[in-house]
Amino acid sequence: LERLHGLGITVVGRQARALLVGALARARVCLIPGHADETFCLSAAESVALRVPVLTYGTGALKDRVQDGINGMI
Repeated sequence: LERLHGLGITVVGRQARALLVGALARARVCLIPGHADETFCLSAAESVALRVPVLTYGTGALKDRVQDGINGMI
C-alpha cells in the first residue's frame, strides 16, 4: 500500500455511510471489483450520483449500475 500511496493512490476499505460520501467527494475514481452476491452496491450508486467514475469488473449489481463509457468502465 505504501507504493500506491507514493503514486497518489489511496486505498480506502469499507466505510460507514456517513464517511462514504466524504471519501467519494475527494475521489477522482472509485475502484469497485464487485461481488457475485451484491444486489445494490451503495458505494457505486453514491459514486454515480457524485459523478465519480466507477471502474469495475461488472460483477453482481455493478453490471447494471455502471454504464460502460458513460459513468464508469467495466
